[in-house]
Parts: sequence; C-alpha cells; structure tokens
Amino acid sequence: MRCEWTCIDKPLSILFARLGRFVARHPLLLFFGPLLVTGILGTGFYRFQQILDVEYLFTPEHGRAKAERDTARRLFPRTNDFDPVRNTEAGLYVRFIITPKGKTNILDRGILEDILEVHNQVFNFTVYGNDEQEYKFQDLCAKWKGKCVETNPLLYAIGYNSSNIDRTRLSYPFHQITATHHVTLPNGSTIYHTERRPIFLGNSLGGIRLDAGGSIISSAAAQLVYYLNEDLNPELGKTWEKQLTLGISLWNLSRIDITYFTSHTLETELEHNREQILPLFRITIVLLIAFSMLSSMTQDWVRSKPWLGLLGVMCAGLAVLSTFGLFMYIGVPFNDIVASMPFLVLGTGVDNMYIMIATWRQTDPRESVEERLGLTYADAAISITITTVTDVISFAIGASTDFPSVKVFCLYSGVAVLFTYLYQLTFFGACMVITGHRENASRHCLTFNKVKPRGTTEKQNKAYWFFCASGTPKVVRERDDLNPHFLMMFFRDYYAKLISFTPTKIIVLLCYGAYLTGAIWGCTKVKEGIEFKTFAADDSQTVVFYESEEEFFSHFGPKIQIIIEEKMNYWEPAIQRDYRSLFDEFLSHSDFFDEKNSECWLWGFLKLAPNFTKNTSSGAFTNLLKNRYFSMEERYKQDVVFDAKKGTDIIATRFFIQAININSSIRERRMMELARNIAEKSN
Repeated sequence: MRCEWTCIDKPLSILFARLGRFVARHPLLLFFGPLLVTGILGTGFYRFQQILDVEYLFTPEHGRAKAERDTARRLFPRTNDFDPVRNTEAGLYVRFIITPKGKTNILDRGILEDILEVHNQVFNFTVYGNDEQEYKFQDLCAKWKGKCVETNPLLYAIGYNSSNIDRTRLSYPFHQITATHHVTLPNGSTIYHTERRPIFLGNSLGGIRLDAGGSIISSAAAQLVYYLNEDLNPELGKTWEKQLTLGISLWNLSRIDITYFTSHTLETELEHNREQILPLFRITIVLLIAFSMLSSMTQDWVRSKPWLGLLGVMCAGLAVLSTFGLFMYIGVPFNDIVASMPFLVLGTGVDNMYIMIATWRQTDPRESVEERLGLTYADAAISITITTVTDVISFAIGASTDFPSVKVFCLYSGVAVLFTYLYQLTFFGACMVITGHRENASRHCLTFNKVKPRGTTEKQNKAYWFFCASGTPKVVRERDDLNPHFLMMFFRDYYAKLISFTPTKIIVLLCYGAYLTGAIWGCTKVKEGIEFKTFAADDSQTVVFYESEEEFFSHFGPKIQIIIEEKMNYWEPAIQRDYRSLFDEFLSHSDFFDEKNSECWLWGFLKLAPNFTKNTSSGAFTNLLKNRYFSMEERYKQDVVFDAKKGTDIIATRFFIQAININSSIRERRMMELARNIAEKSN
C-alpha cells in the first residue's frame, strides 16, 4: 500500500493536538517551568569565558598551515635572540604607517624629524607594572644579543639623523652598506671578505618614485615596526601597546599623519563591535516588542492580544539566555561573532509566534480553550517543527566546519533555535491558554477588566465604545463571522485575487527573472578570503591603516620559510646542486622575489669558503660551519638543526624566499599553493 504524506502529517497532527490540550490543562506548570530552567541555566554566566584570538577564530583548527607552523616550532624553537624573519609567532608588536600632510615627500628633512620624534616617543614611553616600577620600550623590547632588535631599516640607513638625508641617496628596494667578515679555515688560514650588504627598504617605504638609476626621488609613506618580548611579561606588553596607542593623539606632530596597528588591534575592534551591538540589541528589543504588541491588536478589545505579543518576544529572549547559560556551564567559550546570534533567534522566534497566533485566530471562539489550543497545535506546531528541524540541521552542518568562529556561532544558534521551539510549545502555549481564558471572560486586553459587548446597552458613551466595549455577544458568536484580523482579510480578499490575474503573474515572473539574473551576476563578484578591515567599524583608524597598507605596502609580502626535514650530506656537491635547484625553482616564479632578499645559510657559507664545495669531509664541514661561520653569521645558526646524539649530522634546514604582489587573499592563497606544490615535487 502506497504511503502518502498523511502517514507522517496525520500522526504528528494528532500528537501535537494532544500536547496542546495537555498545555491547556496545565498552564501554570508550563509557564513557570521554562522560567525556572532559564533561571538555573542563567547562573552559567558566572563561568563566562571569552576568546578574542583572531587567528584561532578565523583559521581552520586542523588546517595544513597550522601543522606546518607546528613543524617549524618543533624544529626551530624560539631562542632568546629575536629575529622577526625567523619568528613563527605573531608576537607583540606595534606598527605605524606614516604619511606626510599635503602629499609631500616623506623623505623631506622636516618630515623625517617628525618620524624620528615618533621613534623617540616609542622608546621613551613608560608604563607601570604590578610591582609599581617604570618600564620603557627598551625594557620590554624583543632583543638580539641583549639589544633591542633593529626593525626599522629607513632610520638605520640615515643613522637616526634627519640631516643625513641631504647627503644620502637611498636606492629601492635595497640600499647598500659596506660590511666586512672573516672566517678561519681548518688549515689555519683566515679569509677576509668585504661586501656591499643590502638593507631592504621594501617594507619601510611605499609609494616610491625612482630615477633612472634606481635611486628614490620621493616616497609617499613610511612604516615603522617595534617588537616586544612576549616571553617577558605578556600582560605588561599588552598594557604598553594599549597605553601607547591611547597617547598618540597627544604627540605634537604637525607635518605627518599616523595610523597604527598592534598585535591586539583586531581583538580590540571585535570588543568594540560587541559594545556597539548592545545598544542596537536594546533598540531591536524595544522595536520588536512595540511591533509585536501593535500587530496583535484588532478592533476588538477582548480578542486583541498585545501582551501575548510581548510574551512571544520574551519567549525568544528566554531561549537566548538559556543557550548562553548552558554553553557557559559546559565550557564552550563565547566570541564576539556570537553577539549577533540573538538578532537571528529573535527574528525566528517572533516569526513562529505569529504562526501560532494566526492559527489560533482561525479557530472557533465558541470552542473551549483546551479544544482551541489543541487545534492550534495540530496545525501550527507542524509548521514550526519543520522550520526548526531545517534550521537546526543547517546549523549542525555549519558546526561541523573547521573554523572555530563559525562552529561556535552555529552551535549557539542551533541550540538557541531548539530552545525557542521548546519554549514556544510550553511557555508561549501556556501564555495562549491564559489569554484564551481572558477572552472567554470578556476581559480587556490591556487592563484585564471585564467589559461589555458593543451594542448591548444604549448607555455606553463614545469613549467607552471606542476604548473598552467589546467581547462578542452570544447572538454574534452564533454567526459565521468570527471577526478575523484585518491583515488576514486583506490577503484573503484582495492580495490573493490580485496575484491570480495573468498580468500580475507575468510581472512577478519578470521581476523574479531579473532578481535571479542579478543574483547570479553577484555570485560571480564574490571575493574569497577575509578582509580584516571589515572587522573594524567604518570610522575606525584601523580601516585607514589597512587601506594605507594596501595602497603603499602590498607589493612585498612575508618571507616564506622552506623547511627540509631530512638528514643530508650538505658537504657533497650533488646535495648542494639539488639545494640550489630547489632554491632557483622558487625564484623562477613571479610570486617570489629574486635572491637579493632571500636568505639561505648555505650560500653565505659557500661564498665565504668556496673551497668547501669539493672533497670536504663531514667533520671539517661541520666544524667550520658550527665553530666559525655561525659565530660570524649568528642568525643562520637558527636555520640548521643537528642531531641530538653526535651533533654532527644535519637533520633539518630552512631557507627564506621573499613573496611579492600579495595584495589580496586570492594572491596569498595562490602563492601558498604554489610554494607547497614546488616543495612536494622536489626530490
């Protein structure tokens, strides 16, 4: 026998009708029960936890990039000597992008004086720790060999003296300086090597105009970066960042404009967004309550249900509170993206409330409250159940994603929708029972006083007739006219007829076709990835910073670490050739810059000791590398890993390639995929 849809719909309808009658018989239990549950779960707010880590929230938990970073951390752990290129952590930092007022040259002497003033303000800025001692930047900065690490090549190039710009011709993106090195070979001889070492200005100057010789004519922007020691006192470092940015407006800098970004700027912006949402949430509640109460009014002062509209909004609010409390109890932390969840749940809850009220209005007021609520549940509860199930399934699918921000939002939203559904069948149903008994008793919808039906007495004055008299008398109740809501009459008597006309159908189809065309066109314009400036308010200086960064400093991206975790005999020429082949393969692609701004320990070593490319033993190679070369080029010591037992075998190395043209998330993804493909194909 073929099973039709009624085999599902009819049993559910009977089940919900029984539930409705049960609610009608026990309204107080089902009214106070959800209130008690919400009160108990609400105590979970005492265990409130919040996550602000933007990287954790908006990157995949089990993404390949995190696994690769874990490998870098394991093989090349952080040392006391900080190098921003070799750092695998975001760390604590402050970045400034400085532009001259009036669109002049950032390299003008007067402008550089203001830039140096920014530098001095940073170095002299003081905060007080819990021990009530003063801490300046040099006390908190990330250090290399006991000194604050040099991270501002522009200031270094002019010797931290603005007057030097008059006799210095800066080239771009490299400015050459002279450096002399020496290394002692195993045979006792010493090699002295003098070279013109480049200083990379690509991330220090932006908006460059060059002359024919590659020297800078003018620059539109400069960038300064300052790193803090995150191992020393992270909380004190965060306090220093925050107070420094608050004090920028007090600096007397008349010739430049400053935008800044710190390691906690995005977290601060998310918190600020949440603070901005709270007033909007209050306004939303007020508007929803007002709309729900007004739309529940009719010309009949007894059959109107303004307080039921209020209780419908309250029902959704109880669901939101219960959800937050439940997740606080079980330890699912809150993040600022979840702050938008109540808007969604309130809309869903109020929508379902209207379905139940509309179905109630279609029942015969001559029936008992128990019978009317049973009929209401038999019809409306099925619709609400279907929408709830589809919503919960959608959020469950969303909660399976690997992005924590999306996962937590979907968890909160899905459970809130479920709570809303349960409370509507219990709490709101009980409210409908109480309202039904009020109607049967001919009590006013606002004051609950008994009122007389219109036309039952000639002594009613106009005010009473307009604002009080109602309650359909028995003689009218026996007619078919049940006084439906005016909106129901409008859609039944006018709108339904309008859309049944052939011209109307044609217009609707044309409009929908235009809408569908526009939607498809819009889908082709969707941008992949995350634009972090959208995390900030439109009037935030963070937006200005990102726009300035995109305009002036998007050409040169980060330096990419290429890690080789394999024991190899690097003293053998064949291995050196393979190493060079891999290195050159990266440089052959347009997403990577040339060798000048790449870093490889092996090339520097072979350049200073060219004889070690032939007939070299492992012991001599390792001895020279560890005891001579690394003592001169200490940064490369962090790029080579020796075995723990003998300390002579190289088991892992890394080199660095400069990425370029990383001006969008799509370019970033393409560059990352290209780098992985090259590495995977390497022998």
